[in-house]
Amino acid sequence: MLPALFGDSPCFMMSLYSYITTTTPESDRFLRFSILAVFVLLTNYLSVIIEPINYFGYTITCAICVHIQIAGILYGIYLVKEPKSNESFSQLNDSAADTLLTNLDDLPIKENVTNVKLSLKPPRRNVLKEFFDPSLLLEFIKLPFKKRGNNGSLIFLLLILCYYLTVGTIYIESKYYYDHSHNTYRMKKLVTSIIGACLCGVIFSKMWKFSDSMIGIWIAVFTAVSRGMFVIADTKTTSKEFYTAQVLDLFSILRIIPIKCIASSISEGDGKLFSFFGILEPIVVFIYPRIFVPVLSVVIDSFENLMLLFIELFYVPTMLILFACYFLIRHRSANLA
Repeated sequence: MLPALFGDSPCFMMSLYSYITTTTPESDRFLRFSILAVFVLLTNYLSVIIEPINYFGYTITCAICVHIQIAGILYGIYLVKEPKSNESFSQLNDSAADTLLTNLDDLPIKENVTNVKLSLKPPRRNVLKEFFDPSLLLEFIKLPFKKRGNNGSLIFLLLILCYYLTVGTIYIESKYYYDHSHNTYRMKKLVTSIIGACLCGVIFSKMWKFSDSMIGIWIAVFTAVSRGMFVIADTKTTSKEFYTAQVLDLFSILRIIPIKCIASSISEGDGKLFSFFGILEPIVVFIYPRIFVPVLSVVIDSFENLMLLFIELFYVPTMLILFACYFLIRHRSANLA
């Protein structure tokens, strides 16, 4: 209960994405996000494979986790540097101040001037008032509808819908469907996911300079086709279909990264962006089970993999949204050029 009150893992991931966005140029963000996704995947797999509770027991495992978390907090406080402010903006202010002082030096000096003591005492901050400030909530609600030029508002609304559909399918696959990555093929799934992250991050994004929307289209297409292959594999007795499906599913860990990269490029400098995406994820828990559970209760006894076909209905609009974003961003780039 206590970690949930302070945001838990969604808040932590939100802060990581925000920090990377602030400290990384737009051309390198997809690569950095891909590296982060690989480390998150490795952490999840290691926790499943090692199973420390079975080896050390509950008490020792909790003690190890506490020490790791304390080390992480100390690392964040003392070693992670705060993002630097824009140097060009500070230089502009310095030059303006120099000009102002030069002009003031040319003015005539008045003799009878009373000395006035200026109070430079900073205003006292009220932490509770800032924490529960309702105006911040109002600004957060207005974020999706904020006016952005060159189709920026339309693109941002489409990305919110795409993010919601993508996160929803990820949640359903992990909670209500037997996760095929945790069977005898899970190590192969881990290897193919790392290969897919390297292909997208290093080759497609960094070397070939593919746009984020184009990479998102490729990821959505491969993921949708892989789900169909898993349905076919369920009717076969050999493992060849499972291997083929997992090869096609090599980009699945990167499904939400193109959406966040596009959104960060449109809302450059807006610190509330990843907070908004972070709050969307818990909302999925309340809405998607009410859609999928009735379907799952009907098909679970007859054909379990029919759930994947139902999930395909959410991948189709995701691909269409990414196609629309691709053309809108091209039009936006042409207008800004």
